[in-house]
Amino acid sequence: MLIYKIFKADEWQELRSQKSTAGSEKDVEDGFVHFSTAEQAEETAAKHFSGESELMLVAVETDRLGDALKWEASRGGALFPHLYSELRLEHVRWAQPLMLQDGGAQAAAGAAMRVIDRLGLGLLHRIDPEKAHDLALQAMRYGVVPLPGEVTSTRLKTEIAGLKLSNPLGLAAGFDKNARALGSLGNAGFGFVEVGAVTPKPQPGNAKPRLFRLSEDQAVINRFGFNNDGMEQVVTRLQQRPPRGVIGLNLGANKDSTDRAEDYATVLSCCGPHLDFATVNVSSPNTENLRDLQGAEALSALLKGVNDAREMLQRPIPIFLKIAPDLSDTELSEIVDVAKQAKLAGIIATNTTLSREGLRSLQKNEKGGLSGAPLFERSTRVLAKLSQLTESKMTLIGVGGVTTSEDAYAKIRAGAHAVQLYSALVYHGIGLVAQIVSGLDEILTRDGYQSVSDAVGSQRDEWL
Repeated sequence: MLIYKIFKADEWQELRSQKSTAGSEKDVEDGFVHFSTAEQAEETAAKHFSGESELMLVAVETDRLGDALKWEASRGGALFPHLYSELRLEHVRWAQPLMLQDGGAQAAAGAAMRVIDRLGLGLLHRIDPEKAHDLALQAMRYGVVPLPGEVTSTRLKTEIAGLKLSNPLGLAAGFDKNARALGSLGNAGFGFVEVGAVTPKPQPGNAKPRLFRLSEDQAVINRFGFNNDGMEQVVTRLQQRPPRGVIGLNLGANKDSTDRAEDYATVLSCCGPHLDFATVNVSSPNTENLRDLQGAEALSALLKGVNDAREMLQRPIPIFLKIAPDLSDTELSEIVDVAKQAKLAGIIATNTTLSREGLRSLQKNEKGGLSGAPLFERSTRVLAKLSQLTESKMTLIGVGGVTTSEDAYAKIRAGAHAVQLYSALVYHGIGLVAQIVSGLDEILTRDGYQSVSDAVGSQRDEWL
C-alpha cells in the first residue's frame, strides 16, 4: 500500500541530499512523520498547504517502513499513518511536483491518487499483467476512467516536424496496439498519441506469458512480438478518429513476411491517410532478426520504400525512426547519416533494451525487452548523443524510463523536442499524464523558460 507525504521544496531537497529526514518542524515537534492515505491526501493539502507553491508529493510503500509505522487516530477519529523513525530516501517509491488550485490538490497528484483508488491499481497488480492491461484499456475505452482533457499552457505548446502539440508529452506505442481507445486517450492529457505497432496481416504474437512486471525496479519486460489486429482492422478505427489531436502509428512487419521492408510501406499506404505521423519500428527485440534492419544498407532500402509510399499519400506525413538503446556510437552515427539522407522528420530514442544491468526483481531474467525506470539513463545518453550527431537540427523524441516531471525535463534538456511514456502508467495510472505535464509547466516557470522549446538541449553535454 502507498501512503503520501507532502514536502515543501526545501524539505524535499534536504531529504535528497541527506538521504533521510525527521520531517517538517511540525513532525519534529510531534515526534513522528505525518503521512496520509490516498483518500486523506487531498484534504491534507487543502487544510495545511493552501496557497503554498513548489510542493512535492512523495509516495512511500508501507511494507518498507516496518514496525516504525503506526496507524493512530486523529482528533476527528480517522486513522492516519505515523512514522516513528526518520524517513529514508530509499523508502520513497516516487515523488512528483504538487500543484494546488482552489484550495485542493489538482493536476497531478490528487488526480493520480483518485485514479489509483477508482481503478484499483492494487487489484490490477494481483492479476496477470496482460489481462490487467487489457482491463485498463477497456476501462478507458468505455469512459470508466476520469480524464482531465487537454492540459496545456503557453509554455507547454510546441511544434515538432510541423505538428502543433498542446504539450510535449506523448503516449508511446504499445499501450493501444489496435487503436481501440483513441477518443479517451485524446482526453488523457497527452500532447500526442502513438498507437500500434501494426503489421499488414493480423498476428497473435509470441506465446503467453509474455508481459512481466518488475515492481522492485519499476520496470516491465515484454516479448509480445507485434501482436495486433492487422492494418485492415486498424484502419477502420483510424477512419473514425477524433478530429482533434495528433495521432501517429507505429509501423511493423509480420513475423512470417518474406519482405519485411515492404511491410512497412504497405501499412503506411493503408493507414497513412488517417494519420498525422508514422514511425518505422526496426528496433523491437521481440521479432527475430528485426533489429538487423537497423544496419545502414538494409535501413536505407527500407526507408526508400517507406518514403515512396509517403509521397503517394494525398497528404504526406512526417516519418520518424525508432531505434534501440543498445547501439554503439558508430552504429548511431550510421543511423543518423541514413536518416539525413532519407530526409526523415526525426528519430525516437529509444525502444526497449536487452540489458538487465542493476535489476533486483525475481523476473529480471525473462526474455524480452526491458522498459521503465532502469532504461532512463541509458536511453537519455543515446538521446544526447543523437542531439550531438544531428547538431540539434533533427527532431528527437525521448522515451525510456519517464516517470516524473523531472524525468521529462531531463530528456528535454538532453536534446528531446518531445517526450513519450508508457511503462510508468503500469505503476501510477493514467492520472500520471496530467501530473507530469502540469509539473513540467511549473518547472519551466521556475527555471525562467518562456517556452519548452527554449529548454531543448540546454544540458546535453552533461549526458555525453
